[in-house]
Amino acid sequence: MARLGPRPKTRLAIRALGAICHQKFGRLRLAAKTGLSAELLGPRPKTSVVIRALGADCWKKFGRLRLGPKTGLSAELLAAILLWLTLLAMPAAADEPGVPVSDAEVLQGDPSLANMALIFNVGAGYEPATAILDALADAHLHATFFVMGWWADKHPDLLRQIADGGHEIASHGHSIFDLTQASDAQVREDLLAADAAISAVTGRGTRPLWSPSAGYRNARVRAIAADLGYRPIIWTVDSGDWTTEATPESVYSHIVNGASNGAIVVLHFDSPMSRDATAQVLPAAIQSLRDAGYQLMTITELLTTS
Repeated sequence: MARLGPRPKTRLAIRALGAICHQKFGRLRLAAKTGLSAELLGPRPKTSVVIRALGADCWKKFGRLRLGPKTGLSAELLAAILLWLTLLAMPAAADEPGVPVSDAEVLQGDPSLANMALIFNVGAGYEPATAILDALADAHLHATFFVMGWWADKHPDLLRQIADGGHEIASHGHSIFDLTQASDAQVREDLLAADAAISAVTGRGTRPLWSPSAGYRNARVRAIAADLGYRPIIWTVDSGDWTTEATPESVYSHIVNGASNGAIVVLHFDSPMSRDATAQVLPAAIQSLRDAGYQLMTITELLTTS
């Protein structure tokens, strides 16, 4: 067994039969239906998992494998059995680089079409405005949420709720810091850590959509992100809901008055004024945009609709 990556307590690779099985954040990725299952156990689900194989229980806690009933099978043999059964169809690990994409910034969709996208950045660290989810559900609208990795670690249930609501989940990086001042390795680590944390909760990767924290980016950062399979998504309209001076009136005005064909409007799910401003005016803003003839959609839909 070997520990991998910057977070050894939450990432373990078991090397057996020439293959690698990654266990991340208490979640085992099983490829085909093999009759094997992985379950979270105990009060600390991120660090406790049990593999049930051939009637034996094998616990993995803090990087150590422990046998349950005395079956005569070693932990290494159980791991080998698991790997052998899933070897042919094992999916790629979440932190493997994706297919390189263009590093050109996306500021809007097709300007000839009356389409718009509302995006929600997640990771400012204030209390989440869950009423935003209610407003989107009531409007039968799916949006794109750019989520930070640290937030996914802290709020897995809420992230699952967002994903289960049909919303698109994309990357906002792992932590809040200026990527333009970071080394190449730090930029890569931030993007990969975010994808690992988010996919561990949702079961889906975040590529190719990435919106840099606070919009921090330059040509070097974009090139690194593109090499990892991420296209930088910026915005056309800033709702201003991230400032403490924001009011319901100002947020509504920015959204509605900034509307245009192909526009991307950035809002926030957990900023200082998300609850008292964004969530309050979102229903009216959505209705106003629709009354003006705009069709609202996710980023992927915005970029692929013609």
